[in-house]
Amino acid sequence: MSTLKSSAESLILNADGSGNDVIIQSDGSTKAIVTAEGTVGIGTTSPSVALEIYGDSGGDEMALKYSGTAGSHTSKYLFKDFRGQSNAGIYNHLENDGDGTAAARLEFHTATGGTMTKRMTIQSGGDVTVENGDIVFGTAGKGICLGATSNTDANTLDDYEEGTWTPSVLVGTGLSMGTVHTNKYTKIGQVVTLSASFNLDSSSSQSASGVRIGGFPFSISGSEMSFPINVRYNYKPTPAVHLQGNGYLYYQNTTVGGNNQNSLGDALDTQSTVGFTFSYIAT
Repeated sequence: MSTLKSSAESLILNADGSGNDVIIQSDGSTKAIVTAEGTVGIGTTSPSVALEIYGDSGGDEMALKYSGTAGSHTSKYLFKDFRGQSNAGIYNHLENDGDGTAAARLEFHTATGGTMTKRMTIQSGGDVTVENGDIVFGTAGKGICLGATSNTDANTLDDYEEGTWTPSVLVGTGLSMGTVHTNKYTKIGQVVTLSASFNLDSSSSQSASGVRIGGFPFSISGSEMSFPINVRYNYKPTPAVHLQGNGYLYYQNTTVGGNNQNSLGDALDTQSTVGFTFSYIAT
């Protein structure tokens, strides 16, 4: 082993003469170079920018390039990784425009089959643009903080979901669920917006008392909540119908004074269409 050392002052490697490079080799193979033009290359003998680093392992090319030239209009990548040279890869680059300080942005690209596609951009003003694809958290229970500058639970949107649900008849003698026309929901945080339209089929001996439906995609917080619904009859019109948080259906009769809330059973026809759209807080 040979050692080149200076303990008293700076160590200067000087390739004296115009156009000469400082070259570092191992076993006759160049590993690093400082060119006469002032560019530095590691793993490459011809760096095209101020600093260019290449690493090659098992045929997979990796590169780090940086250009510190002010006023350059040429985009330079900070990191580049081509797995297998052409099959797949990823590179990020910081693009400067104008004088090198205006309109700078960081772009993230992926490559398949040698074709580059821009996936995400961080603009100079701080806005983040996702060109295609979705933002997916690696574990459940994560969210996005809105209206706060810290990770505050009250400002964290941690759930969004949309889908369909299956209404059912839980209570009601002689009643059954008929055709379901609409059965959608959207959940944002704890707020669920429910939409449904379905037929309640009743026999000639249907219950004259309680009618209760179920199948809500999320439990309603508070059984005493009440939501207006619509019931379309062939006859027996009713002034107002509502659904309680526990799923029971009632209508307001015309009795003056006292309790004018009646169970819906005795007001149903052979086939009645029930429809509603309302929002509630889930448990």
